[in-house]
Amino acid sequence: MDGVYSDLAAQDQGNVDLAKDKATSDLDKAAAVAKDAIDALQNLSAEEKAAAKTAIDQATTAAKDAVSGASTAADAAAASAAGQSTVAEVVTDATLRDAKLAAVKELDAKAASVKKAIDALTTVSEADKAAAKAAVDRVLAAAKEAVNAAPAAADANAASKAGKLAMDDVLIKLTSSSEGSSTSAVKPASPEQPNNGLASTGGEIQAALVLGMLVLCVGALVLSTRLRASRR
Repeated sequence: MDGVYSDLAAQDQGNVDLAKDKATSDLDKAAAVAKDAIDALQNLSAEEKAAAKTAIDQATTAAKDAVSGASTAADAAAASAAGQSTVAEVVTDATLRDAKLAAVKELDAKAASVKKAIDALTTVSEADKAAAKAAVDRVLAAAKEAVNAAPAAADANAASKAGKLAMDDVLIKLTSSSEGSSTSAVKPASPEQPNNGLASTGGEIQAALVLGMLVLCVGALVLSTRLRASRR
């Protein structure tokens, strides 16, 4: 009987060893895939990519240690799964960072483009141009804040899209105002209704409304992020 028990024990140990080998192999594969995903992110700096890869290595090493110390096949598999989950979180965080950087770049490029278009308008006063560009800057700042507070890439992209549309709207309102003023007589300003450029055309009002919406978006995103963090 002792021989039978010894054979069973040896078989069990063999199963555990096989499970550990598979768990370790799975961790190595997950780490390699994760590093490839990090390398594919186009907006991260070399330093940010290196930091993400270091985090992947640390998570993989810790998981391998847990696998090595496992006493059962199930424990080895669980340790490997936990390590792979941590590695996946590193990739998710890096991907979100990449999306935010891309969104900010798009917003900066859009702001520059809209300001250039504003400067090219020949029937708009310098004061109105300055007011319009100031409105673009306010929208840009609010949109960037919303992007940076985004808990997911989709939220960052949505905030960027809203900001770009708001900048377009500033230009559209200003262009419409200049076209209207060039084909109709301009009434003199009165003390009750001063002629203050964008304010009289609704451009600044529209920009202010969009700005308020973006600020509300920031608050909602921050609250969502805190709620998710509290549930972890």
